[in-house]
This record gives sequence, C-alpha cells and structure tokens, in this order.
Amino acid sequence: MESRRAESRAVWRAFLGPLLSQTEVQDLIGAASAQDVDALVQERRLLALPTHEGDVVYPAFQFRADGSPYPVIRRVIEILGPVVESPYMIASWLKSRKADLGGRTPIDWLEMGKDPRRVVTEARLSASHLAHS
Repeated sequence: MESRRAESRAVWRAFLGPLLSQTEVQDLIGAASAQDVDALVQERRLLALPTHEGDVVYPAFQFRADGSPYPVIRRVIEILGPVVESPYMIASWLKSRKADLGGRTPIDWLEMGKDPRRVVTEARLSASHLAHS
C-alpha cells in the first residue's frame, strides 16, 4: 500500500510540477501567518491539495512570477469545485491541454499573458460537460 502511495505522489508531482508547503507559500506571498494562507484557500484564491499524510500542498503553477496567485484561479475553483470530486481534478484541469486555447494548458495560457477570460470560458464549458455526464 505504501509503495502505491509513493508511486501516486511521484506521478502527481511529475504532472503538476513543484508542490509547495504552507510555509513556502507563506514566504512566497509575504503572508504574516499560516492563517493568512488558510484564509486564501477558504476564499478560493489558492488551490490546496490534501496529501495521504494529512498535510496540504499547493501547486507552484498557480503563482505568477512575482509570487502572487493568478487572480483567475479563484474563478476556476468556483466554477469547477462544485462538479469535481477533488481539488486534484482542478489541478489536473489547469495542467491539461485545451484545444480552444490553441492546444495549450490554462496555466501555459496565463503564463503567456493571454486573456484570462478565455480560461474562465473553458472552465465553464468543462463544468457544463461534467455536470451533464
């Protein structure tokens, strides 16, 4: 069982890229406390992923070069959260290629400085498909 969990963690890390601890996020965004990070998660401004060990990690891809979270992450979480089984599905969606984004991932799209409204539109389309399947 433990080897399967380790394998699962390795697969997710390879797909999602770096995963940050709460302390690393706190330092990155200049938060005064861990509670400030928790508040951003509660406000859906940060995507948090629970681990099998009971910790929480945060995909590094949701942060811009200046360390601030992409504002559109909030909308994506609000749109997809009610129709997916776990936050890992939202993370996976953000890192999966979309034909309507020119074959790029939503995160690639944002990193290129493209219109974040297109990411919201894609999230709505995906949510609609998921809700009706």
